[in-house]
Amino acid sequence: METPKKILVIRLTAIGDVVLTLPAVSALRQNYPAAKIVFLTVQENGVLLRGFRDMDATIAIDRAALRGKNLFRSAAELFRLLRRLRKEKFSLVVDLQGNGESAWLTRLTGAQQRWGVFHKASRRWAFTKSINRKDEMHAAEMHLALLRQCGLNTKNIRN
Repeated sequence: METPKKILVIRLTAIGDVVLTLPAVSALRQNYPAAKIVFLTVQENGVLLRGFRDMDATIAIDRAALRGKNLFRSAAELFRLLRRLRKEKFSLVVDLQGNGESAWLTRLTGAQQRWGVFHKASRRWAFTKSINRKDEMHAAEMHLALLRQCGLNTKNIRN
């Protein structure tokens, strides 16, 4: 695999789960120090991530607008998001959420490399490399296991 220039990390919801992705983001930074790393999450979590040194930017989405009752507003918000994700030309997307919504977003970015943790085998199609979520494994360790499976060094993680 060619060294990625732009990496998108996806973890949309649950503030605690977003925090548990940070060791994986650190591992990405250590393995790809020159890459631009962008984190996609919901607006509520965006503020939390702003000061994290291993990320260059955050895309905070308005999930309520995406899931709202106004179909036209929801569609417009979705197309705006997809246009932005495709315009960024990410070379690697790492989906640490693994639900249907994040799997679709991962696939629709157009990135050639798409790594992810999936909850259901039916979502494996979204990824070029993936692991099945294991409930007995701590979330932070599962994210690192995905990165190891994809050939990254996950030793000496800063956080």
